[in-house]
Amino acid sequence: MASEDQNKATFLALFEALKARDSQAMAAQMTDRPNWIVWGNELPGIDGIIEILKAASGYYRPETIVQDLKGLWCDGDTVIARMTMTAKTTTNEDYANEYIWIAQFENDKIAEVREYLDLRIIEKLFGRWS
Repeated sequence: MASEDQNKATFLALFEALKARDSQAMAAQMTDRPNWIVWGNELPGIDGIIEILKAASGYYRPETIVQDLKGLWCDGDTVIARMTMTAKTTTNEDYANEYIWIAQFENDKIAEVREYLDLRIIEKLFGRWS
């Protein structure tokens, strides 16, 4: 088991890779078969990570995305992060939301990320997003 400081560092590397939209750097922080869960939808494997990045590009202008980490906590093999994201949508509307990510580690790598956010904001701007 990695130390809590190591788990935080791995999570921060994942977060920076996400901000850079670098799926390979994201995958390097994760197990061979990671699982990303958002709104109850499981996006397994590296393909799930790529799907997340592609989906975001369909809703937000990538050059306007600003993600800011507000807090990071660790308890053993679990890291919890609170962050915000602002952006311009592809229809030039302002987007702002808060996120909670819960990352579960296995053997020093992230095995699963559960992502929580305010879906009312998503539905207001985009209708249903699944």
